[in-house]
Amino acid sequence: MIRTFPTRRVLVAGAAVALAFSLGGCSSIANLLSGDTATRDEETNEVTEGGTVDVFSVAVGDCIGTPAEGEVTDVEVVPCDQPHDGEVYYEVTMPDGDWPGDQAVSDAADEGCIGAFEAFIGTPYDTSAIYVQYLTPTEATWTDPTLNDRLISCIAYQDGQQTTGTLEGSGL
Repeated sequence: MIRTFPTRRVLVAGAAVALAFSLGGCSSIANLLSGDTATRDEETNEVTEGGTVDVFSVAVGDCIGTPAEGEVTDVEVVPCDQPHDGEVYYEVTMPDGDWPGDQAVSDAADEGCIGAFEAFIGTPYDTSAIYVQYLTPTEATWTDPTLNDRLISCIAYQDGQQTTGTLEGSGL
């Protein structure tokens, strides 16, 4: 499992704002309910048919239904030319070592995701209409020797709106 953390331009009382788990379109809902696995192009690794993927298979460029705050094991992905809730735009790899704690992981996510935001969106985070949520390791996934999870996935999204296409260079 991986924990998700949403963040906003202005944190309300220091608490992160959770997103409701929303899905892009009826076919996406059907895929999620039936447990269909997403299909990727073998050469480009782009999602060609929506469905669910293991959270460890989420990659930069994936367009997703945004997971709710908490621990998740699967994520819905759809082709980016279909309505979706978020887009994975950057990944941060934390250094090996002992579990650094939730706060250190959250700080690394903030630093890495916000640090890469302007280059992707085209406008500074503090003036943008786009928000960031991230998938981070948990202590269990960090310390599991078969997972050795050190990856933070940064997700850009518009609050309460779906996007069709990419947010890259949108300047929003």
